[in-house]
Amino acid sequence: NVEQWKDRNDATLLHGVDQLNRGFDSITNEKSLRELVVLNVAAGKIAAETHTAFDIGTHYFRAAIDTLGEEKLWRNHYSIAFAAHIGLAECYRNMGNCQRCQRTVEEIVLHAETIQDKATAYIVLIEAFDGQDKWEAALELSRSTLTLLGCPLPVNP
Repeated sequence: NVEQWKDRNDATLLHGVDQLNRGFDSITNEKSLRELVVLNVAAGKIAAETHTAFDIGTHYFRAAIDTLGEEKLWRNHYSIAFAAHIGLAECYRNMGNCQRCQRTVEEIVLHAETIQDKATAYIVLIEAFDGQDKWEAALELSRSTLTLLGCPLPVNP
C-alpha cells in the first residue's frame, strides 16, 4: 500500500522500491502494479532531488514507465505517466544528456492532454538546450512555446 510509505524516510523508501522492483514479475494484480509505478515515481523524485543521483532517478522513472508499459501507462494513468516522463526528462537534462531529454520530451508532447503539459515539457528541453550552449535551438523552441501559449514573440522586434 502506497500510504504506508508516507511516514518513512527516503532511504527506506528507496530500499523498499528496489526490493519491489526485483520481484515485480511476480506481481499480477493491476492495483499493485499501479502502486509500484507510483512508488517508483516517488523514488525517482527523491533521487533527483539530491542533485547528485540523477542516474538513479532515471532508473526509478524508467522502472515506473516499464512496469505497466508506456502506452498502457499513458492511456490509463495519465497523471502518473506525465510525472514519470517529466521526471525522466529532467534527470536527462541535469545529466547533460540533451538527446535523451529531447526524445523523452517528444514522447510527452505526443501524449500531452493540455497545452500547459506540452509547455512544461518544452521548458525542460529549452533548459537542456541552454545547458548545452545550444542557444539558437533554445530560442527557437522558446518562441514556439510562447506561441503555443498564445504569447507570440516577434522574430525582429
